[in-house]
Amino acid sequence: MRTNVRIDKITMNDNETISFGSNSINVFVGANNVGKSAILAEIYAKSKDFTYPTQIIKDISLTRNGTKEDFLEDLKDHSKEIYSNGTNHYQGFRFDIYSTEYPWENITNQGLRELAEFLTFSLNTEERIRSSNSPGSIDFIDNPPNHLIHLLATKDIIYEEFRKQFKKAFNNHIILNHRAGSILPLHIGKRVPILEGEDRVSSTYIERLNKLPRIETQGDGMRSFTGILLTLLCTPQQILFIDEPEAFLHPPQARLLGEIIGKNEQGRQIFIATHSIDFILGLLNSDGDTSIIRVEREGDLNPTVDINEEKIKTIWQDPLLRYSNILDGLFYNQVVICESESDSMFYQAMISEEDSSRSVFFTNANGKGQMKKIIDAFKLTGIQIDIIVDIDILMNNETLKKIYESLGGQWEEISSKYNQIKTFLDAKTVAPSRESICELLSPIITSDEKNIKEEDKRILKQAVEKTKNTKVLKTLGIRIFNEDSVINQVFLDLNQKFREKGLHIVPVGELEGFDTEISGHGPKWAIKAIDKFSNGENYQEAKNFILSIINP
Repeated sequence: MRTNVRIDKITMNDNETISFGSNSINVFVGANNVGKSAILAEIYAKSKDFTYPTQIIKDISLTRNGTKEDFLEDLKDHSKEIYSNGTNHYQGFRFDIYSTEYPWENITNQGLRELAEFLTFSLNTEERIRSSNSPGSIDFIDNPPNHLIHLLATKDIIYEEFRKQFKKAFNNHIILNHRAGSILPLHIGKRVPILEGEDRVSSTYIERLNKLPRIETQGDGMRSFTGILLTLLCTPQQILFIDEPEAFLHPPQARLLGEIIGKNEQGRQIFIATHSIDFILGLLNSDGDTSIIRVEREGDLNPTVDINEEKIKTIWQDPLLRYSNILDGLFYNQVVICESESDSMFYQAMISEEDSSRSVFFTNANGKGQMKKIIDAFKLTGIQIDIIVDIDILMNNETLKKIYESLGGQWEEISSKYNQIKTFLDAKTVAPSRESICELLSPIITSDEKNIKEEDKRILKQAVEKTKNTKVLKTLGIRIFNEDSVINQVFLDLNQKFREKGLHIVPVGELEGFDTEISGHGPKWAIKAIDKFSNGENYQEAKNFILSIINP
């Protein structure tokens, strides 16, 4: 087009401003009931009329490029000019604009007003399903299109792209029937080839085509996908609003739809509210200008965190983060990062029967070493972060310092207390002698076997654990400090500082300390413990610990 209109920025009810790029894809995410869909609806309404009363969006500003004369030419390109009652007006898909009503110069101080339907398109779930219904046939020479399928019927190149993307999504062909009498339907099924001597309106071809079912007889997922795809490919509107595009779709189709929208080949400005991580992953796999705006609710206010393209790339370019599930946390109030999947499973089970108002996402870092990286990634999203670590973190001051500082703590403020604790623990966990380690490894060293056996692996693991010598620490947990009242108070003070920053030490030392009657470690222990819990075991100490984190 010769001209363009864009939403430049909005001001939220907490007086924070969010700016939008010209061809940007702006995705609102967050936990349930934070106002994502309401924000979309209010931006759409307020862009039409700046005086429209809203609760979340306080203010909006628009930009426009081009002259009134250029805009009129754009309008003519996408409409039929009709003269009636002494006035010219322009009819097109979803709009009817009278030539005397062009507030082009007033867009930036009043809103889009009469031009809104030509410039914006809001696609809710009901409308996109209806969009796949067969429209009535029209005289394309004298009448403007009034349905998405009318637009599709006039654009062969777009029609082929539409068919390609539909086939990719559902492994089925979709075919427009140009000779169905009073309607213009879409059929789906196996490809119906046009044979020699036929064209797309030949009776023999149409007879075969009519045996395929129409799209409106299919499920809501296929119909919804079709409606969104038609909107993206066919409509002239420059600004699109799509609420929950993933609705009714299975994860693969939601991800593909994200990829299609993410490419934004039409160069639109798009606003989306979504609950789907699959859809977001599809967006991020594309090269579009994508910003994710995370919405929260604090009383009557809706604070936001703008996770812009630069922040997204920080997360997306790291393979560990890209192929993890951390982006799922965007849809929760709080994220709890554990050392292992077993920890996550167990703690999640402990709150399964609790009536908590917070939605909590549990994930794991596969050890303490990766925690800083995952914390830094989540900090970009503005989500509340808490981490749970075994007590042996106290033996590794370098890792502990990195984690504590990543959570916003100042190491200098606690280093004195930590050094007292470390000195105390060093005395309690004297490293084994070289001789004792060699003795432990002797069966492997003196063996004639060429390959490592399971028993050898067990011995090696035992040797490694012995060099760490944290067994007594993990066995006693924080009770190890009880014998010295001064040290105990130092630990309590230090632990309070940790908890204030979201760092939580397992009070029984490690996960398995919550039930020492269960044999095994890691997943084996967790599965048995969860099974006991489901059969009536209380695990009150574990429940109290995790509840103190999610409901402080």
